[in-house]
Amino acid sequence: MANSSTIPLNDTVYQHFKSLLTEKLPEYSASELHGIITGLTCAGVTDDQFSEWGPILLDSDHQGDTGETLPDALMGLMALTEKSLKAQDFSFRILLPPDIEP
Repeated sequence: MANSSTIPLNDTVYQHFKSLLTEKLPEYSASELHGIITGLTCAGVTDDQFSEWGPILLDSDHQGDTGETLPDALMGLMALTEKSLKAQDFSFRILLPPDIEP
């Protein structure tokens, strides 16, 4: 995944996670997933601890994904979230769908 310091949490990221989740984890919305990850981050969990928090979100079918893996995407989202929560400029934004979505 790209350097997390250069990726804003915006509509493009939302659409990316929406399409990834539709395919891999249809029971979650991108916003719901970001909310869970934000809560874990606020509780002190980091992306390096994926083996501890990953199973909360992934069933055994998705824990060994290859290619652009769901675990890599989740760890990247957690890294982005952690960075924005720690920013001095209050840059944290929740991951929401674009205004044009129902």
